[in-house]
Amino acid sequence: MGKGGRSLKRLRSSKLTKNTEALLKENKPDQSTEHATCFSCFFWKFKPRERNSRLQHGSASPEETTETEQSLPKFVDCEDGLFVGEYECKELLGRGSFGYVFLCEKDENQFALKILSKSNTITSRQKRLTKGERDIMVQCGDHPSILGLHEAFQTATHLCLVSDVCSGGELFFHLEKAGRFNEQRVMVYAAEIASALNFLHFHGIAYRDLKAENILLDVKGHIKLADFGLASVSVTEWRGASSVCGTPAYISPDMIFGGGALGPGYGHATDWWSLGALMYDMLVGNAPFYHDELVVMCDRIMHSKLRFPESRNISPKARSVIEGLLNKVPSQRLGTTSSGGFDALKEHPFFEGIDWDSRQVPFFTTDENQGLINSDNVEKLLHSNFHKSFWSQNVRTCFQKINKNVLVESSSYFPGWDFVYISNSDSLTSLDHF
Repeated sequence: MGKGGRSLKRLRSSKLTKNTEALLKENKPDQSTEHATCFSCFFWKFKPRERNSRLQHGSASPEETTETEQSLPKFVDCEDGLFVGEYECKELLGRGSFGYVFLCEKDENQFALKILSKSNTITSRQKRLTKGERDIMVQCGDHPSILGLHEAFQTATHLCLVSDVCSGGELFFHLEKAGRFNEQRVMVYAAEIASALNFLHFHGIAYRDLKAENILLDVKGHIKLADFGLASVSVTEWRGASSVCGTPAYISPDMIFGGGALGPGYGHATDWWSLGALMYDMLVGNAPFYHDELVVMCDRIMHSKLRFPESRNISPKARSVIEGLLNKVPSQRLGTTSSGGFDALKEHPFFEGIDWDSRQVPFFTTDENQGLINSDNVEKLLHSNFHKSFWSQNVRTCFQKINKNVLVESSSYFPGWDFVYISNSDSLTSLDHF
Protein backbone atom coordinates (compact mmCIF):
# COMPACT_ATOMS: atom_id res chain seq x y z
CA MET A 1 0.00 0.00 0.00
CA GLY A 2 1.49 3.37 -1.05
CA LYS A 3 1.60 6.73 0.66
CA GLY A 4 -1.95 7.51 -0.32
CA GLY A 5 -3.33 4.26 1.05
CA ARG A 6 -3.88 2.87 -2.43
CA SER A 7 -4.02 -0.91 -2.42
CA LEU A 8 -4.16 -1.26 -6.20
CA LYS A 9 -1.70 0.22 -8.68
CA ARG A 10 -3.13 3.26 -10.45
CA LEU A 11 -3.79 2.37 -14.07
CA ARG A 12 -3.54 4.73 -16.99
CA SER A 13 -6.96 5.91 -18.11
CA SER A 14 -8.33 4.46 -21.32
CA LYS A 15 -10.16 6.50 -23.91
CA LEU A 16 -13.60 5.61 -25.16
CA THR A 17 -13.50 3.58 -28.36
CA LYS A 18 -16.22 3.14 -30.97
CA ASN A 19 -17.10 -0.21 -29.39
CA THR A 20 -17.48 1.17 -25.87
CA GLU A 21 -19.37 4.18 -27.20
CA ALA A 22 -21.81 1.84 -28.95
CA LEU A 23 -22.16 -0.20 -25.76
CA LEU A 24 -22.86 2.95 -23.79
CA LYS A 25 -25.48 4.14 -26.27
CA GLU A 26 -27.25 0.78 -26.24
CA ASN A 27 -27.49 0.93 -22.45
CA LYS A 28 -27.91 4.69 -22.10
CA PRO A 29 -29.49 5.54 -18.72
CA ASP A 30 -32.85 7.30 -18.72
CA GLN A 31 -32.49 11.05 -18.60
CA SER A 32 -34.45 12.95 -16.01
CA THR A 33 -36.78 15.75 -17.11
CA GLU A 34 -34.88 18.23 -14.97
CA HIS A 35 -31.60 17.44 -16.68
CA ALA A 36 -33.17 17.33 -20.14
CA THR A 37 -34.65 20.80 -19.80
CA CYS A 38 -31.61 22.47 -18.26
CA PHE A 39 -29.93 23.08 -21.62
CA SER A 40 -30.32 26.49 -23.18
CA CYS A 41 -28.86 27.86 -26.40
CA PHE A 42 -26.32 30.29 -25.01
CA PHE A 43 -24.06 31.39 -27.82
CA TRP A 44 -20.56 32.49 -26.87
CA LYS A 45 -20.61 36.27 -27.28
CA PHE A 46 -16.94 37.12 -27.23
CA LYS A 47 -14.87 37.45 -30.35
CA PRO A 48 -11.69 35.32 -30.02
CA ARG A 49 -8.65 37.42 -29.20
CA GLU A 50 -6.05 37.70 -31.93
CA ARG A 51 -2.66 36.41 -30.94
CA ASN A 52 0.11 38.36 -32.69
CA SER A 53 2.99 36.31 -31.36
CA ARG A 54 1.93 33.14 -33.15
CA LEU A 55 1.02 32.58 -36.77
CA GLN A 56 -2.71 32.07 -37.16
CA HIS A 57 -3.55 28.63 -38.47
CA GLY A 58 -4.58 28.46 -42.08
CA SER A 59 -3.12 31.86 -42.92
CA ALA A 60 -0.53 32.49 -45.57
CA SER A 61 2.82 33.70 -44.31
CA PRO A 62 6.43 33.81 -45.48
CA GLU A 63 7.27 31.87 -42.31
CA GLU A 64 5.00 28.97 -43.27
CA THR A 65 7.17 26.48 -45.12
CA THR A 66 6.42 25.41 -48.68
CA GLU A 67 8.43 22.18 -49.05
CA THR A 68 7.32 19.90 -51.82
CA GLU A 69 7.06 16.19 -51.33
CA GLN A 70 10.54 15.72 -52.78
CA SER A 71 12.26 18.10 -50.32
CA LEU A 72 10.64 17.05 -47.04
CA PRO A 73 12.85 16.38 -43.97
CA LYS A 74 13.89 12.77 -43.44
CA PHE A 75 14.70 10.29 -40.69
CA VAL A 76 18.49 10.01 -40.62
CA ASP A 77 20.54 7.37 -38.75
CA CYS A 78 24.21 8.32 -39.01
CA GLU A 79 27.43 8.45 -36.99
CA ASP A 80 26.53 11.88 -35.63
CA GLY A 81 23.25 10.63 -34.16
CA LEU A 82 19.59 9.95 -34.91
CA PHE A 83 17.84 12.86 -36.59
CA VAL A 84 14.38 13.84 -37.71
CA GLY A 85 15.01 16.79 -39.97
CA GLU A 86 17.28 19.15 -37.99
CA TYR A 87 16.37 17.64 -34.61
CA GLU A 88 18.61 15.04 -32.97
CA CYS A 89 16.62 12.58 -30.88
CA LYS A 90 18.23 11.83 -27.51
CA GLU A 91 15.74 9.89 -25.39
CA LEU A 92 12.19 8.59 -25.48
CA LEU A 93 9.82 10.55 -23.23
CA GLY A 94 6.51 8.92 -24.02
CA ARG A 95 4.65 6.55 -26.29
CA GLY A 96 1.00 5.90 -26.96
CA SER A 97 -1.50 5.12 -29.66
CA PHE A 98 -0.72 8.57 -31.10
CA GLY A 99 2.98 7.85 -31.69
CA TYR A 100 6.22 8.76 -29.93
CA VAL A 101 7.60 11.74 -28.00
CA PHE A 102 11.38 12.26 -27.89
CA LEU A 103 13.74 14.56 -26.06
CA CYS A 104 15.52 16.22 -28.96
CA GLU A 105 18.17 18.87 -29.53
CA LYS A 106 18.66 21.59 -32.12
CA ASP A 107 21.31 24.34 -31.99
CA GLU A 108 22.16 23.28 -28.41
CA ASN A 109 18.54 23.86 -27.31
CA GLN A 110 16.36 21.02 -26.07
CA PHE A 111 12.77 20.37 -27.11
CA ALA A 112 10.09 17.69 -27.06
CA LEU A 113 9.38 16.18 -30.48
CA LYS A 114 6.05 14.41 -31.01
CA ILE A 115 5.96 12.11 -34.05
CA LEU A 116 2.62 11.03 -35.54
CA SER A 117 2.25 8.56 -38.36
CA LYS A 118 0.41 9.74 -41.46
CA SER A 119 -0.99 6.22 -41.57
CA ASN A 120 -3.28 7.33 -38.72
CA THR A 121 -4.67 10.28 -40.67
CA ILE A 122 -6.43 8.44 -43.47
CA THR A 123 -10.05 9.36 -42.71
CA SER A 124 -11.38 12.90 -42.79
CA ARG A 125 -12.14 12.73 -39.05
CA GLN A 126 -8.56 11.64 -38.26
CA LYS A 127 -7.20 14.47 -40.40
CA ARG A 128 -9.49 17.00 -38.74
CA LEU A 129 -8.53 15.97 -35.20
CA THR A 130 -4.81 15.84 -36.00
CA LYS A 131 -4.84 19.23 -37.70
CA GLY A 132 -7.00 20.55 -34.86
CA GLU A 133 -4.36 19.67 -32.28
CA ARG A 134 -1.72 21.59 -34.23
CA ASP A 135 -4.05 24.58 -34.70
CA ILE A 136 -4.99 24.79 -31.01
CA MET A 137 -1.33 24.73 -29.95
CA VAL A 138 -0.74 27.62 -32.37
CA GLN A 139 -3.81 29.63 -31.37
CA CYS A 140 -3.70 29.17 -27.61
CA GLY A 141 -0.08 28.31 -26.85
CA ASP A 142 0.73 31.76 -25.47
CA HIS A 143 -1.28 31.02 -22.34
CA PRO A 144 1.13 30.15 -19.49
CA SER A 145 -0.69 26.89 -18.69
CA ILE A 146 -1.09 25.58 -22.24
CA LEU A 147 1.65 23.76 -24.13
CA GLY A 148 2.51 25.86 -27.17
CA LEU A 149 4.10 24.95 -30.46
CA HIS A 150 7.60 25.90 -31.59
CA GLU A 151 7.45 24.24 -34.98
CA ALA A 152 5.38 21.82 -37.03
CA PHE A 153 6.91 19.98 -39.95
CA GLN A 154 6.51 16.69 -41.80
CA THR A 155 8.50 13.91 -43.34
CA ALA A 156 7.15 11.85 -46.22
CA THR A 157 5.50 9.47 -43.77
CA HIS A 158 5.10 11.31 -40.44
CA LEU A 159 3.84 14.55 -38.88
CA CYS A 160 6.02 16.25 -36.26
CA LEU A 161 5.21 18.72 -33.46
CA VAL A 162 8.01 20.52 -31.58
CA SER A 163 7.28 22.00 -28.15
CA ASP A 164 8.99 22.85 -24.87
CA VAL A 165 10.38 20.04 -22.75
CA CYS A 166 8.24 19.71 -19.63
CA SER A 167 10.90 18.13 -17.45
CA GLY A 168 8.57 17.88 -14.44
CA GLY A 169 6.87 14.98 -16.20
CA GLU A 170 3.21 13.96 -16.31
CA LEU A 171 0.98 14.81 -13.38
CA PHE A 172 -0.08 11.16 -13.61
CA PHE A 173 3.47 10.03 -12.78
CA HIS A 174 3.50 12.01 -9.51
CA LEU A 175 -0.07 11.10 -8.60
CA GLU A 176 0.68 7.44 -9.17
CA LYS A 177 3.64 7.62 -6.78
CA ALA A 178 1.92 9.70 -4.11
CA GLY A 179 -1.52 8.06 -4.24
CA ARG A 180 -3.14 11.44 -3.58
CA PHE A 181 -2.12 15.07 -2.99
CA ASN A 182 -2.71 17.52 -0.15
CA GLU A 183 -5.22 20.32 -0.64
CA GLN A 184 -2.67 23.09 -1.13
CA ARG A 185 -1.08 21.23 -4.01
CA VAL A 186 -4.48 20.49 -5.57
CA MET A 187 -5.47 24.14 -5.17
CA VAL A 188 -2.48 25.33 -7.24
CA TYR A 189 -2.84 22.67 -9.91
CA ALA A 190 -6.61 23.20 -10.20
CA ALA A 191 -6.20 26.98 -10.49
CA GLU A 192 -3.79 26.68 -13.39
CA ILE A 193 -5.89 24.03 -15.12
CA ALA A 194 -9.03 26.15 -14.67
CA SER A 195 -7.27 29.16 -16.19
CA ALA A 196 -6.22 27.09 -19.21
CA LEU A 197 -9.74 25.70 -19.68
CA ASN A 198 -11.27 29.16 -19.44
CA PHE A 199 -8.87 30.41 -22.11
CA LEU A 200 -9.78 27.52 -24.42
CA HIS A 201 -13.48 28.19 -23.84
CA PHE A 202 -12.95 31.87 -24.65
CA HIS A 203 -11.71 30.70 -28.05
CA GLY A 204 -14.68 28.36 -28.54
CA ILE A 205 -12.76 25.17 -27.77
CA ALA A 206 -13.94 22.24 -25.65
CA TYR A 207 -10.95 20.23 -24.36
CA ARG A 208 -12.91 17.00 -23.65
CA ASP A 209 -10.05 14.83 -22.35
CA LEU A 210 -8.90 16.28 -19.04
CA LYS A 211 -6.97 13.69 -17.04
CA ALA A 212 -3.65 13.44 -15.21
CA GLU A 213 -1.91 11.82 -18.19
CA ASN A 214 -2.55 14.92 -20.34
CA ILE A 215 -1.19 17.40 -17.81
CA LEU A 216 2.53 18.15 -17.81
CA LEU A 217 4.70 20.01 -15.31
CA ASP A 218 7.47 22.37 -16.34
CA VAL A 219 10.78 22.68 -14.51
CA LYS A 220 9.23 25.05 -11.93
CA GLY A 221 6.24 22.81 -11.32
CA HIS A 222 3.70 24.82 -13.32
CA ILE A 223 0.91 23.11 -15.23
CA LYS A 224 1.00 22.72 -19.00
CA LEU A 225 -2.17 21.37 -20.56
CA ALA A 226 -1.24 19.12 -23.50
CA ASP A 227 -2.67 16.62 -26.02
CA PHE A 228 -5.49 18.34 -27.89
CA GLY A 229 -6.26 15.38 -30.12
CA LEU A 230 -9.87 15.14 -28.88
CA ALA A 231 -10.57 18.86 -28.53
CA SER A 232 -13.55 20.25 -30.43
CA VAL A 233 -13.62 23.73 -31.98
CA SER A 234 -16.46 26.16 -32.70
CA VAL A 235 -18.18 25.06 -29.50
CA THR A 236 -20.44 27.21 -27.31
CA GLU A 237 -21.06 26.68 -23.63
CA TRP A 238 -23.99 24.36 -24.21
CA ARG A 239 -23.77 23.18 -27.83
CA GLY A 240 -21.41 22.42 -30.70
CA ALA A 241 -19.85 19.09 -29.65
CA SER A 242 -21.45 15.72 -30.32
CA SER A 243 -18.95 12.86 -29.90
CA VAL A 244 -18.87 10.68 -26.81
CA CYS A 245 -15.12 10.65 -26.24
CA GLY A 246 -12.37 11.04 -23.70
CA THR A 247 -11.76 9.02 -20.56
CA PRO A 248 -14.89 7.29 -19.17
CA ALA A 249 -14.20 8.07 -15.49
CA TYR A 250 -14.12 11.82 -16.22
CA ILE A 251 -16.90 12.31 -18.80
CA SER A 252 -19.87 14.43 -17.81
CA PRO A 253 -23.60 13.61 -17.68
CA ASP A 254 -24.19 16.13 -20.49
CA MET A 255 -21.74 14.25 -22.74
CA ILE A 256 -23.41 10.91 -21.97
CA PHE A 257 -26.89 12.33 -22.58
CA GLY A 258 -26.11 14.77 -25.39
CA GLY A 259 -23.41 12.90 -27.30
CA GLY A 260 -23.81 10.52 -30.20
CA ALA A 261 -25.74 10.66 -33.47
CA LEU A 262 -29.14 10.92 -31.77
CA GLY A 263 -28.18 13.26 -28.94
CA PRO A 264 -28.81 17.04 -28.85
CA GLY A 265 -25.11 17.75 -28.36
CA TYR A 266 -23.26 19.43 -25.52
CA GLY A 267 -20.84 22.30 -24.98
CA HIS A 268 -17.59 23.17 -23.24
CA ALA A 269 -19.37 23.18 -19.86
CA THR A 270 -18.43 19.49 -19.90
CA ASP A 271 -14.82 20.48 -19.08
CA TRP A 272 -15.78 21.94 -15.68
CA TRP A 273 -17.23 18.56 -14.71
CA SER A 274 -13.96 16.88 -15.72
CA LEU A 275 -12.00 19.36 -13.59
CA GLY A 276 -14.15 18.43 -10.59
CA ALA A 277 -13.59 14.73 -11.25
CA LEU A 278 -9.83 15.27 -11.52
CA MET A 279 -9.72 17.30 -8.28
CA TYR A 280 -11.65 14.53 -6.52
CA ASP A 281 -9.18 11.98 -7.88
CA MET A 282 -6.19 14.02 -6.70
CA LEU A 283 -7.61 14.42 -3.19
CA VAL A 284 -9.29 11.04 -2.66
CA GLY A 285 -7.18 8.72 -4.78
CA ASN A 286 -9.78 7.55 -7.31
CA ALA A 287 -12.39 9.00 -9.67
CA PRO A 288 -15.70 9.94 -8.00
CA PHE A 289 -18.04 7.50 -9.77
CA TYR A 290 -15.58 4.84 -10.88
CA HIS A 291 -16.66 1.28 -11.63
CA ASP A 292 -15.00 -1.48 -13.68
CA GLU A 293 -18.13 -1.85 -15.81
CA LEU A 294 -18.54 1.06 -18.23
CA VAL A 295 -22.34 1.06 -18.26
CA VAL A 296 -22.52 0.95 -14.45
CA MET A 297 -20.00 3.79 -14.17
CA CYS A 298 -21.95 5.95 -16.61
CA ASP A 299 -25.19 5.25 -14.73
CA ARG A 300 -23.44 6.39 -11.54
CA ILE A 301 -22.26 9.56 -13.28
CA MET A 302 -25.83 10.26 -14.39
CA HIS A 303 -27.71 9.42 -11.21
CA SER A 304 -25.58 8.62 -8.14
CA LYS A 305 -25.01 11.10 -5.35
CA LEU A 306 -21.46 12.38 -4.88
CA ARG A 307 -19.87 11.00 -1.72
CA PHE A 308 -16.56 11.67 -0.01
CA PRO A 309 -14.91 8.93 2.07
CA GLU A 310 -14.66 10.08 5.69
CA SER A 311 -11.19 8.57 5.97
CA ARG A 312 -9.79 11.21 3.59
CA ASN A 313 -10.66 14.22 5.80
CA ILE A 314 -11.57 16.47 2.87
CA SER A 315 -12.14 20.06 4.07
CA PRO A 316 -15.55 21.77 3.66
CA LYS A 317 -14.01 24.22 1.16
CA ALA A 318 -12.67 21.40 -1.01
CA ARG A 319 -15.96 19.51 -0.82
CA SER A 320 -17.86 22.64 -1.80
CA VAL A 321 -15.82 23.44 -4.91
CA ILE A 322 -15.88 19.83 -6.12
CA GLU A 323 -19.63 19.58 -5.52
CA GLY A 324 -20.07 22.77 -7.54
CA LEU A 325 -18.05 21.46 -10.44
CA LEU A 326 -19.72 18.04 -10.32
CA ASN A 327 -23.24 19.42 -10.51
CA LYS A 328 -25.15 17.13 -12.87
CA VAL A 329 -27.17 20.06 -14.25
CA PRO A 330 -24.81 21.99 -16.56
CA SER A 331 -26.53 25.36 -16.09
CA GLN A 332 -25.99 25.07 -12.32
CA ARG A 333 -22.38 23.92 -12.59
CA LEU A 334 -19.62 26.06 -11.10
CA GLY A 335 -17.63 27.74 -13.88
CA THR A 336 -20.55 28.18 -16.28
CA THR A 337 -21.86 31.68 -17.05
CA SER A 338 -25.27 30.92 -15.55
CA SER A 339 -23.53 30.14 -12.24
CA GLY A 340 -21.26 33.17 -12.16
CA GLY A 341 -18.72 32.09 -14.78
CA PHE A 342 -14.99 31.88 -14.25
CA ASP A 343 -15.14 34.74 -11.73
CA ALA A 344 -17.32 32.66 -9.40
CA LEU A 345 -14.76 29.86 -9.58
CA LYS A 346 -11.87 32.22 -8.84
CA GLU A 347 -13.72 33.71 -5.88
CA HIS A 348 -14.55 30.35 -4.32
CA PRO A 349 -13.03 30.08 -0.79
CA PHE A 350 -11.01 27.02 -1.84
CA PHE A 351 -8.87 29.26 -4.06
CA GLU A 352 -8.37 32.08 -1.58
CA GLY A 353 -4.62 31.40 -1.51
CA ILE A 354 -4.22 31.96 -5.26
CA ASP A 355 -2.95 35.23 -6.69
CA TRP A 356 -4.59 35.06 -10.11
CA ASP A 357 -2.41 37.92 -11.41
CA SER A 358 0.84 36.07 -10.73
CA ARG A 359 2.59 32.85 -11.62
CA GLN A 360 4.71 32.93 -8.46
CA VAL A 361 3.43 29.73 -6.88
CA PRO A 362 5.53 27.19 -5.01
CA PHE A 363 6.95 24.09 -6.63
CA PHE A 364 5.91 20.94 -4.80
CA THR A 365 8.99 18.75 -4.79
CA THR A 366 9.15 15.02 -4.40
CA ASP A 367 11.93 13.07 -2.73
CA GLU A 368 13.25 12.09 -6.16
CA ASN A 369 13.61 15.58 -7.63
CA GLN A 370 14.53 17.53 -4.48
CA GLY A 371 17.58 19.66 -5.30
CA LEU A 372 17.11 19.35 -9.06
CA ILE A 373 14.73 22.26 -9.43
CA ASN A 374 15.99 24.80 -11.98
CA SER A 375 18.82 22.41 -12.73
CA ASP A 376 20.51 22.72 -16.10
CA ASN A 377 20.78 18.94 -16.21
CA VAL A 378 17.55 18.21 -18.04
CA GLU A 379 18.32 14.51 -18.38
CA LYS A 380 18.52 14.08 -14.58
CA LEU A 381 15.16 15.80 -14.24
CA LEU A 382 13.68 13.57 -16.91
CA HIS A 383 14.98 10.43 -15.26
CA SER A 384 13.40 11.56 -12.00
CA ASN A 385 10.02 12.53 -13.43
CA PHE A 386 9.37 10.11 -16.30
CA HIS A 387 8.83 6.37 -16.21
CA LYS A 388 12.01 4.38 -16.72
CA SER A 389 10.12 2.23 -19.20
CA PHE A 390 10.30 5.21 -21.57
CA TRP A 391 13.72 6.80 -21.22
CA SER A 392 15.51 3.45 -20.88
CA GLN A 393 14.43 2.39 -24.37
CA ASN A 394 16.94 2.43 -27.20
CA VAL A 395 16.21 5.35 -29.53
CA ARG A 396 17.50 3.49 -32.58
CA THR A 397 15.05 0.66 -31.90
CA CYS A 398 12.24 3.22 -31.63
CA PHE A 399 13.28 4.66 -35.01
CA GLN A 400 13.01 1.23 -36.55
CA LYS A 401 9.53 0.74 -35.10
CA ILE A 402 8.40 4.19 -36.27
CA ASN A 403 9.35 3.46 -39.86
CA LYS A 404 7.91 -0.06 -39.87
CA ASN A 405 4.59 -0.88 -41.55
CA VAL A 406 3.93 2.63 -42.90
CA LEU A 407 0.66 2.41 -44.82
CA VAL A 408 0.88 5.55 -46.96
CA GLU A 409 2.90 6.25 -50.05
CA SER A 410 6.20 8.00 -49.44
CA SER A 411 5.03 10.99 -51.49
CA SER A 412 2.02 11.72 -49.25
CA TYR A 413 1.86 15.40 -48.28
CA PHE A 414 -0.26 16.92 -45.49
CA PRO A 415 -1.26 20.47 -46.60
CA GLY A 416 -1.43 23.31 -44.08
CA TRP A 417 0.71 21.54 -41.49
CA ASP A 418 4.07 23.32 -41.49
CA PHE A 419 4.54 26.14 -39.00
CA VAL A 420 7.30 28.18 -37.37
CA TYR A 421 6.86 30.10 -34.10
CA ILE A 422 7.58 33.83 -34.12
CA SER A 423 8.30 35.18 -30.65
CA ASN A 424 7.56 38.63 -29.28
CA SER A 425 6.79 40.19 -25.89
CA ASP A 426 3.01 39.79 -26.22
CA SER A 427 2.74 36.45 -24.43
CA LEU A 428 0.42 36.15 -21.45
CA THR A 429 2.05 36.07 -18.04
CA SER A 430 -0.83 35.69 -15.57
CA LEU A 431 -3.61 33.23 -14.86
CA ASP A 432 -6.23 36.02 -15.03
CA HIS A 433 -5.98 37.03 -18.67
CA PHE A 434 -9.11 39.13 -19.18
